[in-house]
This record gives sequence, C-alpha cells and structure tokens, in this order.
Amino acid sequence: MSVLNIYGTGGFGRQILPAASNLLVSQLTSARPDFNHLSFIDDAPGAPAFYGIRCVTFDNVPAGELYVIAVSDGVVREKLAEKCDSAGLIPYTFSAKTALISNHISLNEGCIFCDFAIVEPGVAIGKHFHCNIYSYVAHDCTIGDYVTFAPRVSCNGNVHIGDFVYIGSGAVIRQGTAQKPLKIGEGAVVGMGAVVTKDVPAGAVVAGNPAKIIT
Repeated sequence: MSVLNIYGTGGFGRQILPAASNLLVSQLTSARPDFNHLSFIDDAPGAPAFYGIRCVTFDNVPAGELYVIAVSDGVVREKLAEKCDSAGLIPYTFSAKTALISNHISLNEGCIFCDFAIVEPGVAIGKHFHCNIYSYVAHDCTIGDYVTFAPRVSCNGNVHIGDFVYIGSGAVIRQGTAQKPLKIGEGAVVGMGAVVTKDVPAGAVVAGNPAKIIT
C-alpha cells in the first residue's frame, strides 16, 4: 500500500482532507495507480485517527511515499520539508478539483492549491506555497518559497512576494507594473483584510486600509 501523507493535523490539515480525498480518487491514482491511501503525520506519539484517516508518527513513514505539509507557518514548513526530504519522502503538489491553475506558470514542489484558488499565466511560484480557498494570484507575479495565503487573498498582477511571507484572510494587494512591481519583502506579515497599496519592507507587519506598518 502506498500513501499520500498530510503532515499536520491542525485546522489546515483537516481543511484540505476533502480535496486530498478527491485527488486520490481522480488525478493521483490515474497518474500513480499504486497510491491508494491517505495518512496524517503527527509528531505526537499515539495521535488518534481523524475522520477515519490514520495518523502515524514521522518515524513510521517509509522512504518513497508522497507528502504535503499542512502547517501555515512558513519557517516551520521549511524545517519539516527538509526533514521529509532527508528521509527520502517525495514532495507532492496538489490542486483541489475546483482550483483553476494556469498551465503557463513556473511552479516549484510541494504546493497546495485549495478549492476555488486561481493562478493566472506568467506567474512564478516557489516551494511549498499555500494558496487557501478563494485566493488568487494574478498575471506576472513572483511568489517566493514557503509563502502562505490565507482564504480570499487577492494578489493582483505584477506583485513580487518574498520568501516566508504570510498574507491574512481577505487581504488585497494592489497591482504593480512590469517596470515597477509592488514588492512585499521576505518574512513580512500582511494582516487580515489589509489593503496593500505600496511596497512592504522585509520583516514588517502591516494592517489596515491602506495598510500601514504596525511593528
């Protein structure tokens, strides 16, 4: 029996379970008929099954199985990805059946696109990106590694987002231009419902409409 493992049993892990189940029935098994089971990975020994899906500790996952990381903190996600890669697990990128992801993008490993996510042509996306429900990435954007979009993030065209950025639910990012893209620096946090109209420095926390630096 071969397995797609969801690393993380918190809210996001449970949220993506229906999409992962549909994936297993459709695109995953058609590409890899030997994959026929889902598991959660939890670092706490003896974690119970969730919704009938077994939960295993990391040490019990054999090399060669697929994994996605359902942890919203990008720094933690990087550490878990390095741990999984070192153990011989294989990062998997999956899109929910209702996600609309252009074929004309550059996409790295381990990304998760939830239901009704949209990614337009000309986008470059780094490793282990989370694009939550109803979020979109418009044309000609660049998304770094371990970036997290909470639900309903609106990222308009010609925006450059650095590694480890977290963008909260309902945030709107103004469109840049090809000559002057709007930039959100590495490790920045954009608060829930913020309207970003200008560049955000690396490591800053911004909130409000228009978004202003709060820390």
